[in-house]
Amino acid sequence: MRKYGAWVAALMLAVSMNVVAQEDVTAQYVVNPSFESDNIASLSAVNNSNDGLRGYTLNSPTGWTVGGTDVTRLLVTADCFTDNNFGKVTTLADGTKAYYLRMGWSTGNTTMQQTLTGLQKGKYRLQVAVRSAYANQASSSWRIFAGDAPHNFFVMGFDQGSTGYFTTAEWKNWTLDFEMEEAGNINIGMKVEWLSGGSCVMFDNVKLYQLPDEY
Repeated sequence: MRKYGAWVAALMLAVSMNVVAQEDVTAQYVVNPSFESDNIASLSAVNNSNDGLRGYTLNSPTGWTVGGTDVTRLLVTADCFTDNNFGKVTTLADGTKAYYLRMGWSTGNTTMQQTLTGLQKGKYRLQVAVRSAYANQASSSWRIFAGDAPHNFFVMGFDQGSTGYFTTAEWKNWTLDFEMEEAGNINIGMKVEWLSGGSCVMFDNVKLYQLPDEY
């Protein structure tokens, strides 16, 4: 029997989520949701001769598994410069760090995920803060997913980048609703499908909410 299902493909968090009585259960189930657990002092800094600090090499943040096509994988702070002259990271959605993925001149896909264990039966909302940008014609795409049930993900194209883009670009919170039809485990995460030509994406502030049964 399938342990989970999804009944809402996705929605952008454009209005207050207070319209639904929901319980924040992030701390109970999600490991390192804002990418604050790894100490940058123990990581190798990446510097660019033109810009300066790009970030700190981190193949997989604590609690997460990152796999697939080989890409630039960095833990970044507000003072880190991004690629393609898109400017400094500038802001974080939560805390002092975010996780940054970048593809240059190739194609493929990269998946970032973790297994949530012991979720109770019920309805849930997964929320992720995202910023993305592409150069040239490399309009890559990303998705949030929860398990492998039909319609349990949505696909979003990268935003078009420009000089200094990230100095003013806002973080956007995206959500995905899913249902555990019985208690158990589920894989959640983000998948990026890359186009050649220069694309980058940042993830931060992953949240998990339990929704009322009547939602």
